Amino acid sequence: MKVSICTVDMISVPEASGQAWIYLNWALGIQANGVDVLLLVQLPDSEEPAEIVRRIRFLRGQIDEVGLRAGISLLLSDPDRVRLKPVESELSRITVDWREAAAQSDLLFNFRYGLSEEVVRSFRRSAALDTDPGLAQIWISNGELQFARHDAYFTIGETVGTSSARFTDLGLRWQHTRPPVYLQAWPVVGSDTGAPYTTISNWWGEELKVDGCYLDNSKRKSFLSCADLPEHVTAPLELALCLARDSGHDAEDRSLLESKGWRIRHAWDITASFSAYRRYIQSARGEFSCAKPCYSVLSTAWISDRTVCFLASGKPAIVQDTGPSSYLPDEAGLFRFQDMPQAARAIDKAESQYERHCLEARALAEEHFDAVKVTRKFLEGAID
Repeated sequence: MKVSICTVDMISVPEASGQAWIYLNWALGIQANGVDVLLLVQLPDSEEPAEIVRRIRFLRGQIDEVGLRAGISLLLSDPDRVRLKPVESELSRITVDWREAAAQSDLLFNFRYGLSEEVVRSFRRSAALDTDPGLAQIWISNGELQFARHDAYFTIGETVGTSSARFTDLGLRWQHTRPPVYLQAWPVVGSDTGAPYTTISNWWGEELKVDGCYLDNSKRKSFLSCADLPEHVTAPLELALCLARDSGHDAEDRSLLESKGWRIRHAWDITASFSAYRRYIQSARGEFSCAKPCYSVLSTAWISDRTVCFLASGKPAIVQDTGPSSYLPDEAGLFRFQDMPQAARAIDKAESQYERHCLEARALAEEHFDAVKVTRKFLEGAID
């Protein structure tokens, strides 16, 4: 059996290794279930052959390093151009024409919301994954996003398609899954006492139209609501953010955060490679992170793919509450807070019994997010 995984920005933005680890954890889990994997990646049609070769070589080296034995297929609107032939001749396991990938594959596993109907229907069977519960459904229902028909639909949002949802299910049958982490790639790693609680995050975001009103859906809004947190805890706090380095509102925000006691790193310095992203998480004391406002407002019970990497590494995670969950704990390796005072208490509790919460964090990853188990269930639901 072969599964083609259609990715987002895995090669067009090679620095986005945090995004890439979403696909890696899925792909490694699928591979561990004895299934061949093909990565379907997109580049602009205007990209020159030499740059295509450079980017694919970089990606090949990265996935080889983590033990993923996957082929690569380019998703291009004009795959038959003669000038792309050097890519095929210089690199092994590369398919220039996505239609060849479709002919070879038993299943398209699609992360790209805007993938065309033509591409999706070329595969024998297709499954879409919603990693933005609530947000994706609103985009589609508002006509802001064209979403091709698939054979199966999956979501990481617990409330999607249920009576508890505060948004449309689009008339689709949603199967629930959990964001996986490949445990062998994310072993427990200890940290120094002075290591910070941290996260890696975007800063700015779009407005979202919900029930006729516009919601500021930026991480900036969420994090600034906790700007004073360093003054209320003894543990060091750090944020690796996608901020402009020198000017404008980003510089003002950085200055404000630093004046409050936050350490600020630039996210691109952390995410330059798959291994650099992993090292940063594993060197941390734990995670502190806020969610996009929509996940809480819409009560989706969303949890980040990044958070499960912290948990697998044996790091307590203090994250913003996104709604009632059937399985996520509130104070056992994972702490979910609703406001800044609650976040401060959660960090103090994690520190007061740190070793215990490290063990509970790993146990939580093993029980609920083990990629081998998660992808096995996914494959059963996608093929059925």
